[in-house]
Amino acid sequence: MLALLGAVIFLPIHSKIRAKIGTRKGLMMGMGIWIISLFPLVLLSNNEISRILSMVVFFTIGFGLSAALFYIDLIHGDVIDQDALQFGVRRAASYYGVNAFIHRFSMILGITTIYFIFSGTGWSEYSLITDNRLLINLGIKALIFLFPSIASC
Repeated sequence: MLALLGAVIFLPIHSKIRAKIGTRKGLMMGMGIWIISLFPLVLLSNNEISRILSMVVFFTIGFGLSAALFYIDLIHGDVIDQDALQFGVRRAASYYGVNAFIHRFSMILGITTIYFIFSGTGWSEYSLITDNRLLINLGIKALIFLFPSIASC
């Protein structure tokens, strides 16, 4: 919820960033800040101070989230317009079709990654006494930071 609230608050800032440095550079900057803002989640643990810090971290994650929400349709429009100017044919449906395919593929990849992490770390097996808690924590932190950072690049 804090990330979404941060995204709403940061949206007007992205409008100013776009006017100053452009859509492409603004998106790249926003995605870079999103990757950087995900990293502190790896360092947090389960105590009161970490819970308070996690609220701040999730609010800052909203900056990157708002960048993705703000720039994605604008960058699609820029690419489609540039293609139409260069080749004289407007192929917006083709671009949006490929975009939909990539979204479907990314969802399958995300679900598959979660399956392999949970089954590989022992998360999926119920046990009152678990001896691989470190492995489970490492897998969850990889799902929180590592894989989203790779996907954002």
